[in-house]
Amino acid sequence: MPSPKAALERLLRSLIDHEDEFRKLDAAAGDGDLGITVRSAAVAILAWLPKSGRTGSTSELLAGIAHICASTSPSTFGSLVALGLSAAAKALGDEERDDLSSLVVALEAAIAMVQRRGQAEPGEKTLLDALIPALEAAREATSLTEALSLMRLAAIVGTEEMVSAVPKHGRAAWVGERGSGIPDAGSVVVVRALEALEGPGVKPWEPAWRPSGVG
Repeated sequence: MPSPKAALERLLRSLIDHEDEFRKLDAAAGDGDLGITVRSAAVAILAWLPKSGRTGSTSELLAGIAHICASTSPSTFGSLVALGLSAAAKALGDEERDDLSSLVVALEAAIAMVQRRGQAEPGEKTLLDALIPALEAAREATSLTEALSLMRLAAIVGTEEMVSAVPKHGRAAWVGERGSGIPDAGSVVVVRALEALEGPGVKPWEPAWRPSGVG
């Protein structure tokens, strides 16, 4: 397994590389600012990481990232991610856990916060439809390596199951039926993040619907 810092850097660079995909998915069923939101936060975090020293705990790292997300990406998505990361940091605290247990605790806290503040439930075509299956997969895993693989696959299934659904939240809800047939952009962000965390060599998921110019 790579170091946490190396894995995080790979994740952030992957999100930057997929900016156009996020933008076009969001534009098809929203306002199209998700690509910019994700890229801005990822670039800012990459710039901050060397200065952070990474001598602190995982909870301190998550708290720092949450602060950057909140200050660089004041969109609904950015705010929810920041709140989720902050909740995860608080849940981890200073208690010693193995990597898999820490992952589950952090995800549970983050998802609970996103549900509460976003007032969303599973099955409403949001990033929760990727996050919650990923959490369930992590709970069943016996190692971090197994968890990352199972989480990625579960997130893809959860995202694909909601492609035909009509969005119910945010600007995506305004387009109504036009949002059916388009993967939720937030869920795709989760999938791309999990692909990067699992590591090089993972075959990227190819959505059934692909925006023009993405490939």
